[in-house]
Amino acid sequence: MDAGERGARFKGKLGMAVRKALKRELSPAQHARLIDDAPPEVRRLLTERFVATQWYSVAGTEELIARPARMLGRDPVDYARDIGGSVLLEAAGPVGGTVMSLFATPTRLARHMGSMWQQVYDSGHVDGSFDETRRVLAIERSDWAGHGPLLCMTLLGTLIAISEGMKGERLVGSTRVSCISEGARRCRFELRFA
Repeated sequence: MDAGERGARFKGKLGMAVRKALKRELSPAQHARLIDDAPPEVRRLLTERFVATQWYSVAGTEELIARPARMLGRDPVDYARDIGGSVLLEAAGPVGGTVMSLFATPTRLARHMGSMWQQVYDSGHVDGSFDETRRVLAIERSDWAGHGPLLCMTLLGTLIAISEGMKGERLVGSTRVSCISEGARRCRFELRFA
């Protein structure tokens, strides 16, 4: 069953950022081919007029990530991670990026990741913790109706983009430790700081 059939939705502002990121990553000819060759649920994500504050089904998002990855000759999992970071930067814009870099810390990200998640998705729980001693930020996501292995990796890309912009912090590693698509009860991401 596709995630969209289970009712998972995203906010229109996120959809707008996805489109901008894809337009930046693909040549105009590739972007046009992506739209022309896409199945209806993917084409909808690329052409429907989004209203920033409205909710839209995530149906087709796995294929929306896989198709550009194939066009670019990229590994879909790596591409999913990278597009997650690109989408965050598009959504934040220059002012938001500056504000994030000034105020984001691993501790704050751990504390506020759940509320940030709820601003863009209508299901799922995200919890975070930061181990000061080990300098490890752990983010766990569960009960997300929109889960898919590629869409899952976009969260790691988002976390990396935020972490790389933090003033006074140096990200030295990141990984998806567990994933629901591999049989885990929740998805867990860990980011290590120096």
